[in-house]
Amino acid sequence: MAEGTEPPSIGERQTVATANMPPVWTDLPAPLRARYAPIRHGTGVKIEHGGIVSVHYTGRVAESGTVFDRTRTEASDVEAWPFEFTAGSGQALPPLDHVALTSCVGDSYLLHLDPPPPGDPEEGLWFDSHDVPKSHAVEIEVDFVGFVPPDPSSTPLARAARLKDRANADYRAAISGRGDVDGLRKALKGYEDAIALMTPPTSSPTSTPPPPTDATPSPTTTTLLSLLLNASQTLLKLRTLGVLRVPIGPSSTSSPNSAPDTSEDPPDEDPTDADAAQVALEYSHRAVGIAPDSAKAHFRAGAAAAVLGRWNEAETSLGRAAELDPADPAPPRELALVCKRRKDEAWREREAYRRAVEG
Repeated sequence: MAEGTEPPSIGERQTVATANMPPVWTDLPAPLRARYAPIRHGTGVKIEHGGIVSVHYTGRVAESGTVFDRTRTEASDVEAWPFEFTAGSGQALPPLDHVALTSCVGDSYLLHLDPPPPGDPEEGLWFDSHDVPKSHAVEIEVDFVGFVPPDPSSTPLARAARLKDRANADYRAAISGRGDVDGLRKALKGYEDAIALMTPPTSSPTSTPPPPTDATPSPTTTTLLSLLLNASQTLLKLRTLGVLRVPIGPSSTSSPNSAPDTSEDPPDEDPTDADAAQVALEYSHRAVGIAPDSAKAHFRAGAAAAVLGRWNEAETSLGRAAELDPADPAPPRELALVCKRRKDEAWREREAYRRAVEG
């Protein structure tokens, strides 16, 4: 099973059919002579043609309920090996293959297979090795527990999505307590590695693809936008925990047109690192370039600009975020804080000037 494709826990699954509810059957197309009913819906990756599918199953004679085959028993769930097959290749029973191509990791289904009619050429193939009477229907409960995408090395989007999922888990674990700096650094590296995967080597790391022309963004655009926003959020969180500077990764190199760093850090800092808020701002700018109507992208840009003391930019970005999502209380709340900080800074400057003149 590929790393990162473990099935969700029972608590994360939505049960569709229970002992108190009859299954809702859907007929499979002829000549499959089968139907299926959902038991649980999972939240894992979508199964694709050509990838390796891992399933656990229990097969029963429909009339008697007698188990004739299974991949695991109640006493050996952890140690049991799943059955694996290539989706769409004909290596599995045709009804199972058909259902697999519409499923996700974590899904569970009940398959009902009618027996071949007498004299059918396939009659002799009906579970001969398990002594199932050829006149009996069978039911197979199937759990989709893993999936290895086809040729994952050639699909940067799939690899980036897996990195993103792991980084999200690292981020959640890091902030579950008082804040784990090492955990946040690990999450940031995951996001940046994923961003680098999705940045063509011929383009500048800070360049952004043009916004999509249709109403539905592509999976690549959606994933990259999420990565940029998550990386920006992680950087700002690190800065609140006292990490002022971070190494410049392959995906966070400043472009020649980037705004100058106005932080108060000494000018002789290591040139291989940068202000965490500055890098967060650059990621946010890329996000705005990808999705100009994303309230979250403008909000992240405003938050990063505020940390750097760029009040005009912060107010503009936060104001735009509030316009795009009027129902979200965060942008106007942050905007009010920025206005207060700006006034406080102006007052301190006036007081310092007054004392200097009077002194």
